[in-house]
Amino acid sequence: MHSPVEPVFPSMPDSITATNDDREDGNLGMTQRSEGFARADEALAELVAIRRLASHRALLTHGTGLDGRITIMRILRAVDDLSRDKAPSIREVAERLGMEHSNTSRAVDQAIEADLLAKHSSTADRRRLELTLTDKGHQTIADLNRRRDEVHRELMVGWDEHEAQTLAGLLEKLVESYARVLGRPS
Repeated sequence: MHSPVEPVFPSMPDSITATNDDREDGNLGMTQRSEGFARADEALAELVAIRRLASHRALLTHGTGLDGRITIMRILRAVDDLSRDKAPSIREVAERLGMEHSNTSRAVDQAIEADLLAKHSSTADRRRLELTLTDKGHQTIADLNRRRDEVHRELMVGWDEHEAQTLAGLLEKLVESYARVLGRPS
C-alpha cells in the first residue's frame, strides 16, 4: 500500500507530492530526513542571524561611507546589477531584493539624498521612473566591492579554491531548489 507524503508547503499542488515507494531511486523522499541537510539548515539559520548583527553591517561597510547602512548597500548593488540590462524602477529593485515597495522607496530616497542614486523619467516611457547610480554611487560600489573582497579573504583563511567553489555551487543549487518549490524564477 502506498502511503501519501504530506507536502512540505501546503500550497504545493498534489501533482508534486510523492509516495514513499516513489523514492527508491536513491533521492531523498519528502519523509526521509537528511542529517547533512539538517546541519546545513541550522548553519544557514545561524549565518542569517550573524548577518543581521550590527557588527556584521559595520564590517561590510567599513571605509565605504555607508556606516552600517546595509539596506542602502543592497539597493546600490541591486541598481548596479539590474542596470546591466536597463535602468531599473523602484518596483524592480524591490522585487529583486524581496523588499516591500514602501521600504525600498524610503531607502532609495535616502540614497538620493546622499547623492548615491538619481531618479529620472524614462526616455521610452515618461510615466516610468528609473534609478541610476551617480558618480558617487559608482565610487561607493567600487569601495563596497573592495571591502567585500577584504572581508572574504579574511573569512576564507584556511579554505582552498575548490572548497570555495563547492560551497558556491551548493548554495546556488539550494537557491534554485527553493525557487522551484516556491514557484519563483531563480
